[in-house]
Amino acid sequence: MSDIRQTIGISFRDLELGIFWKVRVAFIEVMQETLKVLDGIVYELRDQSRYVVKDVRKGTIATLLGDVEYCRRYYFDKKTAGYVYLLDEALGVGRGRISPGLAVVAAIQAVIGPSYRAARDGLKQIYGHQVVSHETIRQLILRVGEFLEKEEASKREEPNGKRRVPVLFVEADGYWVSMQREKDREVRMMVSHEGWRPRTPGSDEYELVNKLHYLEADMQGKDFWDNASRHLYSVYDIDEKTLVVINGDRAKWIRRGVEYFPNAIYQVDRYHLKRELRDLLRDTRHLEKGLAAVDGGNVQELTEVLRKVRGEVQDPVRVAKINDLLAAIREMPEAFRDYRVRLTEMGYDTRGMRGMGATESNVNKFSLRLKKRGQSWSPEGLKAMIHSMVKYFEDKLDRYAEHVSRLHNLLSEEKAAQTTKEVVSKVTSEIYEAKRGGMPLLNVGTSRSGGLSKALRRIALPDPAIT
Repeated sequence: MSDIRQTIGISFRDLELGIFWKVRVAFIEVMQETLKVLDGIVYELRDQSRYVVKDVRKGTIATLLGDVEYCRRYYFDKKTAGYVYLLDEALGVGRGRISPGLAVVAAIQAVIGPSYRAARDGLKQIYGHQVVSHETIRQLILRVGEFLEKEEASKREEPNGKRRVPVLFVEADGYWVSMQREKDREVRMMVSHEGWRPRTPGSDEYELVNKLHYLEADMQGKDFWDNASRHLYSVYDIDEKTLVVINGDRAKWIRRGVEYFPNAIYQVDRYHLKRELRDLLRDTRHLEKGLAAVDGGNVQELTEVLRKVRGEVQDPVRVAKINDLLAAIREMPEAFRDYRVRLTEMGYDTRGMRGMGATESNVNKFSLRLKKRGQSWSPEGLKAMIHSMVKYFEDKLDRYAEHVSRLHNLLSEEKAAQTTKEVVSKVTSEIYEAKRGGMPLLNVGTSRSGGLSKALRRIALPDPAIT
């Protein structure tokens, strides 16, 4: 074996890195040649009465495999009296000059990472070179966010949802984030879903069905539910036959949600209620009984426990908090009962329904990126990151990130497909020929090369019939 290793003279690491860098070089060459051909096609297909060539200039686009430098024509637009690169317009390169593939990866790294700089460094570690700057990533997120904001606003303008469900579950919560050069803002969040299903067949873990998010960081004097409800109405056909179950802490802004739907009930979130009880009933013999009353939906027993503790504790602050909770129970006793018990009494089939409380875990996912790592945000940056995170957690961020640099409709689909096929065939065949000419090992016999020539021919040669 040592003799074989000595004969080969290369490790797997050397082979892997060597091929990777060769692929990078080949990729850049193919891209440069392809862009050159496409620029010629755009030149031929342009409106000659409108666009006049003024110059040929170099441009660079960042890709996952390195920067691609290319030349393209610079046109004067007689209609707008401005200048334009028609190739860039056709390919949707845009101001950020970032490829669709890199846009997707960079956007995801920006969302899941602690910062834009960390996203930049993470990509550098993966690809061995700096593929994009942190400012380019920030600009990408801003552009994605701007597009998403316009899209969401358009949907809310005339909501026309088609999906119908008997029960829609809605949960809401909020948290504060640090802002640059202005006071902190509260981010208010809504999570909606249609129920629960096992994460995998036979699993004890569950996931939410058709989960949607809506976040707002700038109310501009409006009630949060003005837009949040319209967001739901843009997806669902909600009428008096649709029961909307709203779960949240006792914040008044959350409770107002029932006013925006024809048939809605409100439930005090069990997680927040128990956390509040652990504080109010601490160091007393009534804690376990109070928690059990919550689990059992026994409002009368919970009330009695709170009254007993109020008479026993001396702390005026705690007494005031107990009085506040007792007032809430008197105001909306039904909201302290388990929604499943209430739905059963209303005639609904509650099999498969589980305890609500999805917002807490979702708040943690968002707040980890938005507040728990010490960031301060500009208003535009905060909105953009919120929109991007929403799409990421709905598994849709990739398509929106790619949108910022996708192909425009300058060429017909048929023409574009035909041209792409011709260009790829032409350029790749040239690259393969270059490989054959530049890799002597391909022409060495199987015995002399220890079988490497046969393996490399399969990689390097375009004909799949070669064995």
